[in-house]
Amino acid sequence: MERDRRVGSQILRAQIFPRLKSIGCDYVKRIVVVKWDLRRGPLPVVQYPPEKTFLDNETFLKLWSIHELQENPVISLGRDNITFFSYRESLKTGTYFVVFATDERVEEGFGELHAGMSNSLLATLDTPHFLSSLQEMFKIIEEYTTLAPEQLISTLFLDPAKIAIFDEIRRGMLNKDQLQKNLKKKHSLAVVNFDLLISPFIRLGVIHPEILFEEEYLFLKKDYFVARLPPEYAKSEEVLGSEQSEYLAQAQCFYAENSDKPLVSIPAAFVHYFKNPVFNALQKLGEKPLPYTEAIDLLKEDENLYADMQKNKIIIEINKRVFLLAGVFFIPIKPKYILIELRKR
Repeated sequence: MERDRRVGSQILRAQIFPRLKSIGCDYVKRIVVVKWDLRRGPLPVVQYPPEKTFLDNETFLKLWSIHELQENPVISLGRDNITFFSYRESLKTGTYFVVFATDERVEEGFGELHAGMSNSLLATLDTPHFLSSLQEMFKIIEEYTTLAPEQLISTLFLDPAKIAIFDEIRRGMLNKDQLQKNLKKKHSLAVVNFDLLISPFIRLGVIHPEILFEEEYLFLKKDYFVARLPPEYAKSEEVLGSEQSEYLAQAQCFYAENSDKPLVSIPAAFVHYFKNPVFNALQKLGEKPLPYTEAIDLLKEDENLYADMQKNKIIIEINKRVFLLAGVFFIPIKPKYILIELRKR
């Protein structure tokens, strides 16, 4: 039965992701899983997203040779303006490589993240959850390599599974296995790719994993609340110019009505503010006011979106100049359980 399940899983992957031969260097950001055969070399298992070309054998041979010379399970290779991160692990069914290829710059420490996610991915290799784990891994890497810090933090408040994890871990410290049981029992979440889900928390320094009593525990290191804040130039007479009095009057009115209202989650109406093109427009408006024509251009000429931002008091328009009135920001704070302990001292 186990053999039938494994064969069925392999057939499914072969149907969805054909084993295509390398016919060029049409690189895009992708994850490639290969099985290494000592006689035949790299045998493609899966590639996501599926493309018309597969990574060439020469690249895999170079990765293999670097792995042979290093003990670290994760190595990197730069070639033709492409960076390859490769993780190697030996399983009962053979030796596998999980390779991430990108033409974008990644932060220092990405290799460690890649190792953790690749290990979690290979743990599901011969299960029905493999493809969903692969997609989740690619999604996390996309977030890691393309999102600004504020956008990445926002994902912790938007994904139902991550919201549930945050709610549970706010108690301070939890046994990793117990946390997964709580997610299933209290939130009806059967999390298969749990290690992938918590990787953004670890990368952002929100959660710290620690081995205690031969078991893995997760500690909450910092929390966030959501706040509406004005831009730096709200204090600059030079930047505000002749619109200063009108801007300050509207700002004073807004903050008088909304002071002392910290939020522990992102209001539904604000979710799209952390996605482009809105996020990019708000970043620009946070630096300086913009003419209406430039602001609407950043929003891809979307008048409805512009009106929505005005309605929610994100921006205001004065004399055809657009100002950031009250952006949506994440403020890091000490976890509640730490503050309680400090008060006891």
